[in-house]
Amino acid sequence: MQFRILLLICFLCNPSNIYYAEKVTIQGILRNGTTGGEGRADEAKLIALQGGMEPLAQISNLRNKFVFPQVEIPEGIPLLLQVTYLGVNYNKMIPPTIQFRQASQEVTVYESVKSKGEIASKGLMQLIREKNGVRIFKLFLLTNTSEPKVSLLQEAGELDFFIPKEAVESYVGLQQPGSKMSIPLEYSRKDNGRTTWTRAILPGTSELQISYLMPLDTWDEEFLLESKGVKFPVFVKPEDMKLEILSGGKLSKFDKEEVQGLSGYGIVLDSTSKRVTLRATGGKPQTNQGRGNAPEIINGSFLVDTNRSILAVLAFFALFLSLGFYVLYRKSYHLTK
Repeated sequence: MQFRILLLICFLCNPSNIYYAEKVTIQGILRNGTTGGEGRADEAKLIALQGGMEPLAQISNLRNKFVFPQVEIPEGIPLLLQVTYLGVNYNKMIPPTIQFRQASQEVTVYESVKSKGEIASKGLMQLIREKNGVRIFKLFLLTNTSEPKVSLLQEAGELDFFIPKEAVESYVGLQQPGSKMSIPLEYSRKDNGRTTWTRAILPGTSELQISYLMPLDTWDEEFLLESKGVKFPVFVKPEDMKLEILSGGKLSKFDKEEVQGLSGYGIVLDSTSKRVTLRATGGKPQTNQGRGNAPEIINGSFLVDTNRSILAVLAFFALFLSLGFYVLYRKSYHLTK
């Protein structure tokens, strides 16, 4: 995973490495993961991930096998194949090598139904001290275990999460099961911090990735997606940054042996509360994450002027690579399917 993210960052941030274009014809086949038969799709888009998200081709009314018209693609540019069926997007990244571009791209789509609260959620949070505040990362694993397999459409408010109203530089992305990259999501943030988004959850485990910068040392967090009645893990970097709960819950520290290289805490909410007031003090500021100006995809639409996409890729790359707590958490806190 780390190598793939690094590769993507290199391609997005260094378009000067492109030397010439080649003509390619991308073809593929659709499967229906619900019925086990051939698949259909309303449309498919071919997108070049170069300096921005550049649409190359689009075809409609797909059934079983499909072929895009021949297009010119600069050398060293990864592609994103986005298939839409019944209003649900299915994304597949095509690495920039001849063998991958010439291979038949298999995409599995599913029938879709309303979830009726059938999406399980487990998560964690990380705090990183920066010069201008505390960088907060949240990772939620959203699991769809439907049988037969279907894409679950959210009920209104079912997967709402919290971003404090004082937060800046916010980013939200979703990585689908089996995908090598997350796609930035469109979301609606209310004054009370409750944040709403709508996206179908595919069979398997999707990763909802959230990041923002808190310019204050004291702030509120509301636990909406987090599992009820269990310790919600919070990891702190650097180790000497002190975390406190001023109201709304209790904080316990993990054993040193469990989380080498950082401080780890568990938050348990008071029985009548969903909101806690946190305070983070001390700690040497870490190197700020870099910014970029690459466009992002939001639910299939292209935006020209964004800083958040590359910022988020770099931020989550640092989160996974420098601390490795994602793997630790999956093993130690049973975040497996």
